[in-house]
Amino acid sequence: KMFFMKLLKIAATFIVLFLLSTTSKAQMEITAKQAAQHIGDSVRVCDIILEGKYLYEAKDEPAQLFMGSRQPDPMFTIVIPKAVRMGFKYDPEKKLVNKRVCVIGRITKFEGRPAIFVSDENEIKGM
Repeated sequence: KMFFMKLLKIAATFIVLFLLSTTSKAQMEITAKQAAQHIGDSVRVCDIILEGKYLYEAKDEPAQLFMGSRQPDPMFTIVIPKAVRMGFKYDPEKKLVNKRVCVIGRITKFEGRPAIFVSDENEIKGM
């Protein structure tokens, strides 16, 4: 019985530590400039949208929002696929330009640069 209690205590400690480590990663706030060092991490990227485009002639017709620097070499891109953009109550590539916003998600690469693919309007918060 004593062994079982010790084992249970150790397991509970590991679970708490695991939850704390994953929660802190999801809440980490970074800027567009820092995004390249966080590929694969779930973070909150907060910065000013410098430019927005809706690529209605592209395959997936995504909207793209650029942070940190403008095209052709943006530091960070928020990618909003057509199906997701259609659910927005506004045109993000127009309304969010020159505004400070935060986007929550896992940083991947898009066209060789850091990006977050948005799957819901609520993943982008205006400041």
